[in-house]
Amino acid sequence: MKWTDVRVKSKLMLGCAAMAAVVSALALHSLSKSNDRFEDYLSGVAQRERLVIAVRGAANARAIAARNLVLVSTPADRDTEKQAVTKAHDSMQASMAALRSAIDKDPAVTGRDRELMAQMESVERSYGPVALKIVGLALEGNREEAVSKMNSECRPLLASLLGTVAAYVEYEQALSHRAVEQA
Repeated sequence: MKWTDVRVKSKLMLGCAAMAAVVSALALHSLSKSNDRFEDYLSGVAQRERLVIAVRGAANARAIAARNLVLVSTPADRDTEKQAVTKAHDSMQASMAALRSAIDKDPAVTGRDRELMAQMESVERSYGPVALKIVGLALEGNREEAVSKMNSECRPLLASLLGTVAAYVEYEQALSHRAVEQA
């Protein structure tokens, strides 16, 4: 059978079927690319944003527990706050390690991500020991020295850490908005 022998109705049906197949293939390809972009977003920017927010929460929890430890007066309250500050410090270390790991594993991470992480790590290397020293002073009953160290060393370092964390959250949110616009 020759193509010229095929009825017009059949030719139109075949043409429509071919166009439908091409449109479907293009739609599936586009959907696949969109899914890939979404997966990249979830495993990249969104994950880093979630982790840096966890760092902020742990830093705040540690600061509050250390402050409370200095303020409380009963042994039972001291024990409670000591547990809280220890838990928050461990959470801080785990959150920082998870964020570092996420940055190291993502080939699409930016130089700004690395810069902000390095700043956070630098401040934490100074801040963590100061916070733990305040805890030790409070547990030893050296409240005045703990308050002095808190005001002179801890608060400025905490402000620096939280400022860097805030800049990182803002940066990741800007990346999120760009990813949404591109999608």
